[in-house]
Amino acid sequence: MQIVAVVWICNCLKIKGYCMHDKLVYALKIPRSQGRAGSTPAPGTTHTRKLNTKRGRLKRPLFFSVLSPMGTTASAEAMEETVMEKGAQMMVKGCDPGGCQALCCYDGVYLLPGEAELIRAVVQRYPEHFPNLPEDFIVNGAWPDGTEGVKTATRPFAFSTDDFPLHFNQTKCVFATADHMCLLQALAVEFGVHKWTFKPTACWLFPLTIEEGELAPPPMPGEPDPDYVDASYPGYVTFVPCGKFTPGGEPWQEAFAEEIAFFETVDQLPLWANRGLPLEEIIERAKL
Repeated sequence: MQIVAVVWICNCLKIKGYCMHDKLVYALKIPRSQGRAGSTPAPGTTHTRKLNTKRGRLKRPLFFSVLSPMGTTASAEAMEETVMEKGAQMMVKGCDPGGCQALCCYDGVYLLPGEAELIRAVVQRYPEHFPNLPEDFIVNGAWPDGTEGVKTATRPFAFSTDDFPLHFNQTKCVFATADHMCLLQALAVEFGVHKWTFKPTACWLFPLTIEEGELAPPPMPGEPDPDYVDASYPGYVTFVPCGKFTPGGEPWQEAFAEEIAFFETVDQLPLWANRGLPLEEIIERAKL
């Protein structure tokens, strides 16, 4: 017997006891026997995949009904009214890590099962590509609500962008480069494999989420930020440029067409980390 678990707990989600990654709502079919805390999903376990690009405003998971979103300002209410008048369509500016200094990476990334092992294998096999990594580049972390999980480490970084969220830390993932890109992605490109081969799932998928097997955009104006904790941490995705509604921007399906296309080609998430394959075979299979 199988169940579908869709649970978002602030910025770190759990699926029947598994602490996963921030930014990702994951719809996963798992046998009840694999739902125990601390157990490991079997290799080949797949998520349900279906994308409805015709939807504009998408409902958030029911879990949000127990959260208390921060109060809306007059400008936010006016924007919501304008959006509703023009029709519900999430408009965004797309990903620009150079422009925002990779703000989404400020707390590192929480990892899906197998991703920590894959990253460790990559670093161990190609240490020359990661000369400045700390010894503990994978650590245990906790989100503001107390939810714990395995994640990439961070180091101090002084963001100089306008409107830096005051509740964010002045830190950044240890795999971020000086030009705000990703060491794991750069290595994949160097090897001639897909650029997201080594990259954690929730990194390449952000700011999209998976709801009931379908990709969904960030919240529309007036909808609660899924990572709201309380007044001290009012949210995450709606405070990052690519997750904000942008008048004059692109429809989310166009801005994130590459992520959508890649999602439609994979047969499981994470794509490679949970297959039990040696690194050399992953690289060979992932060649473009």
